[in-house]
Amino acid sequence: MHRSFLGAVLVGALAIAVLAPPAGAQTVYFCKLKKGPDKGLAKVVKSPSKCKKKTGKLITVNSDGPAGAPGAPGAAGSDGAPGSVGATGATGPGGGATGATGATGATGDAGDTGATGSTGATGDAGDTGATGATGVTGPEGPAGATGATGATGTTGAAGTTGAAGTTGAAGTTGATGPTGPDGPTGPTGATGNNGNDGATGPTGATGNNGNNGATGPTGATGQAGTNGTNGTNGTNTSITGGGGQHMVVANNIGTDYYGPLMDQDPAGTEAVAQQVFPVGGSLSNLNVRLTGSPSAGDSYVFTLRVNGAGTEQTCTVAGTATSCTDGTGNLAVPAGGLVSIQVTETGTPDTQLAHWTAQFTSTP
Repeated sequence: MHRSFLGAVLVGALAIAVLAPPAGAQTVYFCKLKKGPDKGLAKVVKSPSKCKKKTGKLITVNSDGPAGAPGAPGAAGSDGAPGSVGATGATGPGGGATGATGATGATGDAGDTGATGSTGATGDAGDTGATGATGVTGPEGPAGATGATGATGTTGAAGTTGAAGTTGAAGTTGATGPTGPDGPTGPTGATGNNGNDGATGPTGATGNNGNNGATGPTGATGQAGTNGTNGTNGTNTSITGGGGQHMVVANNIGTDYYGPLMDQDPAGTEAVAQQVFPVGGSLSNLNVRLTGSPSAGDSYVFTLRVNGAGTEQTCTVAGTATSCTDGTGNLAVPAGGLVSIQVTETGTPDTQLAHWTAQFTSTP
């Protein structure tokens, strides 16, 4: 009862404020309550700040010029869904010029969600699709168990006797049967005359050897023989040599020296390269190999030397060749002798790496 009365009062006040504003342009603010016993009713407020968003909704009304005749207040309706802005109405009778269109009112609260509609009827079934391609054959399954043996069929009628076949070949003679038991001994006959002597029978097989007799006593030791003559001492042959990554022969060396049994850098002084041979003997069969040729018209000469001298073992790598050999002559080496190999260039040969070997035969 109290709420209906208050609502009617507020609606009446709203109608009065809208239809009969004071002269001149004026803006009127209403606050539509959202909560409490007066929910849905509107009241006039002095400013927008007086209508809190949590408790009310602000409604702003503008007016220009004199208002038309007041209409009868309508009954308060329930809150509807937000409607679209209506067209401007015709000028009322006796009224002044049409006032400017008021500002669009605030959007009303969204209505409750409608109930879910019923499910539509099932559509017609679509046409059957084309048959898909045949899939690949799966792997062969395991063999099934052997079925039970079927019942034996009835025996067929006997066939007619065939024509007699040809006589087969005679079979092989069977094995001789066992000898029958001896018959009883007959009575002894009269002694006959002596027959002629039979031929001598073959010699019988040699009998097995008899066991060895016991070992006899050891004989007395004989006198020692004279010593034989000693043989001559043999020779001992080995291989010596040198070279490798550091035995570089180049077109600017002039003459350089290298030692045996080592891989050394070129030495311009022979004493730096000489190696001591503690055993006397001789050097022969000099062999030299380069990693490339000296080039046409150029050469390297290799000479084995002992104690700074000797030309018995020497060979030359020239032109496009890459090796040389001296298979003649022997260079004597005394015990403690100093051995080296001398390299001399001719022309402007290309730089190469050198390796060399020689045969050393020691003195008996």
